[in-house]
Amino acid sequence: AIYSDSDVIAADGKRSQPAFKPDFNLDLLPGFDYVGPGVWLRSEALQDVGAFAEAPGADGYDALLRVHDRYGAAVIGHISDMLLHLPEA
Repeated sequence: AIYSDSDVIAADGKRSQPAFKPDFNLDLLPGFDYVGPGVWLRSEALQDVGAFAEAPGADGYDALLRVHDRYGAAVIGHISDMLLHLPEA
């Protein structure tokens, strides 16, 4: 599993609200979903850990916790680059 830093991009291409995320930290994650919507998983791992949370927006968070429970923290990586650009609301 991997996740990256993110920001918000406007229709005119202007970027704002950067989210510089920490490396994986199981002590921090239950109190604050710092990962956000951009979590990438291998399809095999996704099939192995089962269904997602039913709460909208919690699917990446839930999947990351399930991957940790199944495989451990060593398989979760953080890419400290802005790879995810969320649309401006």
